[in-house]
Amino acid sequence: MNPTLAETRKRKSRIISEETRKKLSAAMSGKHPNAEARKKMSDKKKGEKHPNFGKHLSSETRKKISESNKGNTSALGCIRSEEFKQKIADAKRGNTNVRGTFWWTNGI
Repeated sequence: MNPTLAETRKRKSRIISEETRKKLSAAMSGKHPNAEARKKMSDKKKGEKHPNFGKHLSSETRKKISESNKGNTSALGCIRSEEFKQKIADAKRGNTNVRGTFWWTNGI
């Protein structure tokens, strides 16, 4: 498979052989960025530097996303039994370090 020059420029990357891909994969497996590197990556995409900053989804795109999420069987769309809800409530009661609490409400 030899791509044309236009196709190569369109991808803006060079073609990497399967052997090289395997070598790169083996070299990078098990490696994780340290705290400093993670902080730098985080800062690069905050505010105006984020690729979607100031952009809005079209109504057509929002409709497509809505359609794809309908019938979602993940936890987002599950109906929980009253017993299950009570177990979760009991487990979270008194714990101020849970999702949904904010620093300005002092954990309430």
